Amino acid sequence: MTARTATWLLDEMGAAHRPEVDRDPIRLVLPQPLMEQPGVESLRAELSPGEDPVTIDLVAHGPHLLIAGTTGSGKSELLLTLLTGLAAAYPPTEVSFVLMDFKGGSSFAVLAGLPHTMSVETNLAEAESLRTFDALSAELRRREELFLAAGAADFRAYRHAHPNADLPRLVVAIDELRVLVDDHPQAAALLARLAATGRSLGFHLVLATQRAQGAVSPDVRSNLGTVICLRTATEQESWDLLGTADAVTIAADSPGRAYLRHGGGPPRPFQAGQFSVTTGPPTLVRWTDGEPDADPAPWRDLTVRIGAEAVSRALPVPAKAVTPALPGQWTPTPQDRSELPEAAIVGLADLHHERAQRVVRWLPGRDGPVAWIGTTAGGVDVAARAVLDHLARLDPAVPTFVLDGNGVSDSLGAPDSWSVLAADRATPQDLADLLEQLKGHLAGRHLVHLVVTSWGRWSAQRVGTGYETVEEHLAILLRDHGPEVLAAALFGARELAGGRILGLVPTRFYLPAGSTPEHRMVWPTLQRVKEVPGRAVMISPDHPAPGVAVQLTAGAPADVVTGPSSAGTPRR
Repeated sequence: MTARTATWLLDEMGAAHRPEVDRDPIRLVLPQPLMEQPGVESLRAELSPGEDPVTIDLVAHGPHLLIAGTTGSGKSELLLTLLTGLAAAYPPTEVSFVLMDFKGGSSFAVLAGLPHTMSVETNLAEAESLRTFDALSAELRRREELFLAAGAADFRAYRHAHPNADLPRLVVAIDELRVLVDDHPQAAALLARLAATGRSLGFHLVLATQRAQGAVSPDVRSNLGTVICLRTATEQESWDLLGTADAVTIAADSPGRAYLRHGGGPPRPFQAGQFSVTTGPPTLVRWTDGEPDADPAPWRDLTVRIGAEAVSRALPVPAKAVTPALPGQWTPTPQDRSELPEAAIVGLADLHHERAQRVVRWLPGRDGPVAWIGTTAGGVDVAARAVLDHLARLDPAVPTFVLDGNGVSDSLGAPDSWSVLAADRATPQDLADLLEQLKGHLAGRHLVHLVVTSWGRWSAQRVGTGYETVEEHLAILLRDHGPEVLAAALFGARELAGGRILGLVPTRFYLPAGSTPEHRMVWPTLQRVKEVPGRAVMISPDHPAPGVAVQLTAGAPADVVTGPSSAGTPRR
């Protein structure tokens, strides 16, 4: 029975003592059956039950929703209620979520397990958030091109013509919009575009903020269909959102109390409901012990139940518009290694514009010279060791010359047939002799491998008795010999990034971890990536600046794979 009924019963029984009873929370229940509703004509969720329930339909009342309320007003709980209700009513093929929390916390973490959730990002990983915006921009363009090719006017027309298409409505939910706008001004343009084209392309913004003024641009406001206003801090904010002062009068101890306004209609008060699930038998407590603390909505139990239902029915899951972020470490699979043994696996490229992640390979004898630019902390030595290890597995008859600036080759047990020169023992004459041997092989049009580590220790050294430096000699070799005869791999830091030879190296990997702003002054303008060891930005003829993010192969092995690929053109 409810607490209110228990109060009445004990009163009738003549109980002498009973504590004060708080108002019962309004309970929402999951729809039955789960995930059965089509999402082409509507996207409806219940916020408060009863004889006259409060519902929000992101199609009819949208296409976008703003939720505003001060700290403690119940804004995050209302967001979770709305998204959970949508997930419970619609299958993943009808609605999917991109969730972004800019409060530095984990408001949406409990929804990560839903099959509807494509991505959960926080502002703790700034580079990943920017990556998500890039992916959303790409999805906008993809849908525009898709509808144009099909001759469909909008999302609804396309889905009616293609009912089995892998194209759900996409809800982009952002908790604390003001932080996003303040930290990433460039995101405002994308939000404006999403707001303007959302209805026709099947995008829906659900924006939550403590203060709407200054956070919600006029372009976004003009496309908002519905506003939900919880308790506000000032009367001005309430007038701004509702056209009345009602929201500022909501009591601080009434979380979830709110006003809903569709378009220019009058505000409607309501109390947001809380989902409940039956997880076991009820717990009995002594009446004289008082009311037990109210449990928060069991979000994990709800998402587990929805996810289990989707698995039991084998519901299809659409392709992710926002692919998972690159791992902090990556090692090729046996299948990767089984393909094209002649090509070294360099890393895994994040091609989020194509909704894919692909292996990056370098094939000596076919692909052009490659440079890795960064510090030891960033992983440049690990990359050098991987390339050297791979070359050691190839045909020993191929001449291999190594200018080893920091002893990377010492731990590999380089083959005796290699010509290795250490920077701390090399004389100008040693350099002249090694380069003369290398030129002799090139003159015979034989494939030659050339690896230079710690470029800064070599570039300015003089060769022989002349005044030419190593950089000048190698630049001439790269200019005069194609990749079919000279396979060159260069590893270095600031000196390589600012060197003249870099203009002859079409494919480069920049590793920002461990580098300083001074080092990066000579770098091109690159996309921002998470600064972890082995994370690089690849610039190539196929991927010009700002480039694409790559997680380089972890560990010493430089594994090999097949397929017509190159460092500039990553393949699976």
